[in-house]
Amino acid sequence: MTVDRLAQPMGWRMLRTAAFAALACLALATTAHAMGDDDGWSGTRKDNDVAAAEKKSAVEDFAAAIPLLEKAIRTNPRNANAFSLLGFSQRNLGDYESAEKNYRKALSIDPDHKGALEYQGKMFLELDQPRRAEANLARLDEICFFGCRPYVQLKQAIDDYKAKQGS
Repeated sequence: MTVDRLAQPMGWRMLRTAAFAALACLALATTAHAMGDDDGWSGTRKDNDVAAAEKKSAVEDFAAAIPLLEKAIRTNPRNANAFSLLGFSQRNLGDYESAEKNYRKALSIDPDHKGALEYQGKMFLELDQPRRAEANLARLDEICFFGCRPYVQLKQAIDDYKAKQGS
């Protein structure tokens, strides 16, 4: 005997729909967390050299981070995280030309790399190119469905830039 879906009580259908929606949200949240949605990193697994470079960057020892990242890239030339952090380190040392090259490389590997989009956007502000930074912010807005830290941080940097410019 089959039960017609429409013959089921309204409460049962609503409960089943709510349960399905909750499971879908949980699956989305788990996937987003696994892909590094909170910190801007792509789904590429971090290796030991990248992890060590992150620690160096956290204490602003950017010069020490660079050889670690170059080693990580030699090991895995498709590591968008390493290219993004290399650009970040170079930017913080004032080497904008190399930073730009490495942000572009990270984004060619992973066009949705949130960290690279944020860092590149901040570099654009440092180079007085706010329109380019705003384009990166718009891209982050497209890929951060429920908001993400890189979007918030780039938005704040743009707002600060505009406040300093008086616009």
